[in-house]
Amino acid sequence: MNLDQLRSKVSETDTCYQCDHPFRPGDTRYVVSMTIVADFDGVLTEPDEDIEGGIDRLLEQLSHADPDQVERDVFEQINVMLCTACKERLASEIREKRYRLSLPVGGHSHYYH
Repeated sequence: MNLDQLRSKVSETDTCYQCDHPFRPGDTRYVVSMTIVADFDGVLTEPDEDIEGGIDRLLEQLSHADPDQVERDVFEQINVMLCTACKERLASEIREKRYRLSLPVGGHSHYYH
């Protein structure tokens, strides 16, 4: 998606995603686009069962899965509009490696590095 497509997609937003500051025509605003992609470290573990059985089991699981969730497990694009203050705070926290996920994962807080 190019910048113009992204801008038109989120330009309908009339408030800052983070603080709900209302945007007026001509106000400075920032499009923040986050792409989340599943990583693969190159390691494939040997299955406990035969390969065909593992493939059959995986296909069975996928046949009952929500296709949108399966896609989000591999790739997700999130776009939001921020005001100047919230953009500055987010960028500063990321640059200084202080950005913290707001939801604990597995009971622990995880930081981006």
